[in-house]
Amino acid sequence: MSNLKLVLFFSLCILSCHNLFAQQNFFEKGKFALGVRGAASFPTVSFSPNIRQSNFYEIGGGLTGYYFKEKNLGLQAEINLDHRGFIEASSTEELYQRTFTNISVPVLTHLYVGTKVFHVFAIAGPQVNFLYEKDFEALGTVEDQRYDYADRKPEKLGLDLVLGGGLAFWTGIGHFMVDARFFIGMSDLLERPVRTSSSFSYSQGLTGSVAYLIPISGWKGKKEKKSSKE
Repeated sequence: MSNLKLVLFFSLCILSCHNLFAQQNFFEKGKFALGVRGAASFPTVSFSPNIRQSNFYEIGGGLTGYYFKEKNLGLQAEINLDHRGFIEASSTEELYQRTFTNISVPVLTHLYVGTKVFHVFAIAGPQVNFLYEKDFEALGTVEDQRYDYADRKPEKLGLDLVLGGGLAFWTGIGHFMVDARFFIGMSDLLERPVRTSSSFSYSQGLTGSVAYLIPISGWKGKKEKKSSKE
């Protein structure tokens, strides 16, 4: 990891953890919602030495939830089945595709503005990826690969920085969220030949997602307080 990436990653880790634990009376009743998320990812890998790549996409999803205790500030956490990978291509054909399925756990600061039924939000924070499955598909003459990226083992643990934003709608039948995210790999996707090697393989890409959440607690708190006074 470069020094700049380390600073960015740990700054967002501290910000997310502060949002979770440093608020007074955090575990008192707040607004909590839990639901499901579906996503389409468009991953690429930044290699050094570089190779020619083709575009592709993967479908994933999982569980998502958010908790609001402070005005305009909350925490969003997820457990997703996510995908990383790349397609190496030559000037004439695609050679092979490598796909890595991860169990991904992002913990994101959720900053929002809006009304009681609609808000615009920005999210940022770290994401930990645990390798679950790997797949290799030959698409052409694999022996024509430029380097040895078809053969290198993947790292079993990865770290990403996630930045994004979207829209949320609170309706009588649940909450709907639409967002777009940019993820930046903070660690190598593939193992380096030696630890001191200057080569790297940082995963990055765009993800678009739709989520549906059910309000669990706190959303009718104001009405409950009024009725108790009566």
